[in-house]
Amino acid sequence: MKGMAVQETKQEAFPSEAAIDQVELNALYRLTDRLYRARSLDEVYEAALDAIATTLRCPRASILLFDSSGVMQFVAWRGLSDHYRSALRGHSPWKPGEPDPHPIFVSDIDGADEADWVKAAIKAEGIVALGFIPLVSQGVVIGKFMTYYAEPHAFEDHEVDLAVTIARQVGFSIERFTADLARQSAEQELRESEQRFRLMSEHAPVMIWMSQPDGSCLHLNQMLRAFWNVEEEEVAEFNWRSTMHPDDADEIVTGMTKALGEHRQVSLKGRFRNAAGEWRVLQTDARPRFSPSGEFLGMIGVNVDITERERSDAERRRAEEHAQRLAAIVASSDDAIISKDLNGVITSWNQAAERLFGYAPEEVIGKSITILIPEERLDEEPVILGRIRGGEVIDHYETVRRRKDGSLLDISLTVSPIKNAEGRIVGVSKIARDITEKRRAEERQQLLIREMAHRVKNLFAVSSGVVSLSARYAGNSDDLATAIRERLGALSRAHALTLPKTAGDALEATRPTTLHTLIRTIMLPYEEDIDGKGARVAIHGPDVPIAAGVVTNLALLLHEFATNAVKYGALSTPHGTVDVALSIDDDQVSLVWTERGGPAVGQERNQGFGSYLGEATVNRHLGGEISRDWNPDGVTIRLSVARDRLEE
Repeated sequence: MKGMAVQETKQEAFPSEAAIDQVELNALYRLTDRLYRARSLDEVYEAALDAIATTLRCPRASILLFDSSGVMQFVAWRGLSDHYRSALRGHSPWKPGEPDPHPIFVSDIDGADEADWVKAAIKAEGIVALGFIPLVSQGVVIGKFMTYYAEPHAFEDHEVDLAVTIARQVGFSIERFTADLARQSAEQELRESEQRFRLMSEHAPVMIWMSQPDGSCLHLNQMLRAFWNVEEEEVAEFNWRSTMHPDDADEIVTGMTKALGEHRQVSLKGRFRNAAGEWRVLQTDARPRFSPSGEFLGMIGVNVDITERERSDAERRRAEEHAQRLAAIVASSDDAIISKDLNGVITSWNQAAERLFGYAPEEVIGKSITILIPEERLDEEPVILGRIRGGEVIDHYETVRRRKDGSLLDISLTVSPIKNAEGRIVGVSKIARDITEKRRAEERQQLLIREMAHRVKNLFAVSSGVVSLSARYAGNSDDLATAIRERLGALSRAHALTLPKTAGDALEATRPTTLHTLIRTIMLPYEEDIDGKGARVAIHGPDVPIAAGVVTNLALLLHEFATNAVKYGALSTPHGTVDVALSIDDDQVSLVWTERGGPAVGQERNQGFGSYLGEATVNRHLGGEISRDWNPDGVTIRLSVARDRLEE
């Protein structure tokens, strides 16, 4: 229904509210009891219609359910004509399976937004007001029950609550009976299926059986009964375990017991004694059986006599060698898997090996494994083969191998022997995993640790220098404390510029945008007039804008220059100076860092991690060049970087 009309109706004399409540409670109790005792859906429908008539005071009502085609069909009714039910068949305000449907109440059909023919059919039946209350199962609509009134009817909240309560109980009962019918049907189908299976398997040319959940026999077909000389009526009492070979019994019983306990498929092979007293090798393949409700019913299996095949040594060896080789090759399809003979000749090559090394299978099979080994590592192969001949498994051996294009890659090797049926080692299986990224990550980690240690040492050294520098010019302890605090604050800001930017970094808003500003920020902690004659750090030459993307690398480099000057150079003495000269020539920006007045420089200072870090920063990140001149009166550093690298 698309709408409803609610009109005032004449109030009739009814019993008191307490009496009404008692009547309704009694009716709902009877409904619950009848639904619990119901043995069919018809009894459910009758109980529901009685409750609707009593609690909602409507002598005419109906119950409708969606059929398998999704059409709403009348399944129970009172006071409705055949013509009405035929005309309104299939009419529903909800679609099959619609979730969370809400009841709909129409107080007067004349005010409903519905098709004229629907209104006409309803009015022709003498119906003026009606209610649509959905029946729900597992959260979706499966049908409805209808209430009909001959006069306009205002549906009160109390009536709505009663209708929904009845619908909920009826929906639960329908759901229960539907599930029971489905279960009964499935169980009947299972019984019929098992009977068909027994008839089909009885004369099958293989040994077929079914077991109980505890492993005892439920069914043995004719061929299997003949194998053990068991009569059909003796099957339930027959102990198949007593026919196992003593040497195979533990393995067979353990495997079958585990499969029974875990309800999983099992494949076993073992020797059993037949009716003639002969030991025959049976291959058993079994899988679990379940009822429609998921209850474990036992196992169903097939036994195949493979005695003759087992007696054929040559065939058995070929089959086992093939299976073992295949198992070794496919052990890990995501890694490069290679097999070779004991002379190092490649015998198989999977797709991952082709992707890793660049060779197609036809390019390498039949060739020596040494085509993958760099010359300086050729001595590894005899050692590996020697360990394999001794039965050893080499796990996660890290080495270097060569691709088809000549490039080298770091790999981790797992090398295992391939054995034949007699246990003799006949080949080698290799699993190779590319660990290039792992090595790079380790190198990055070591570099980070060294850089962190270097920075911490520098900070302690520079902090000591700041204290010494401040003490030279402080008039009293308060001046000294202020000078140290200001210089350490400037040092902290300069150090922050050497750190990579992070999301939400407040520093980004204040980072320098020109080379002069960046140099001043880095050198601010070390600024001090020399006897009132000027700053210790001089910056001159043209200024150059720098992009945010290169600030960190430049700051790291300049911070390294300044730290070395404080620790070893001009800024380690009271009167030393640093001159920073900038120039631009043919789109090249040059920076010359000149120290004077520091300790005498007799030879080059040791090239430590800081120097390595500086050269790595210039070469890798800035694409520039750096050089140092160790003059007697101080070091001179020359840095050259393309201007577009600074501004991009």
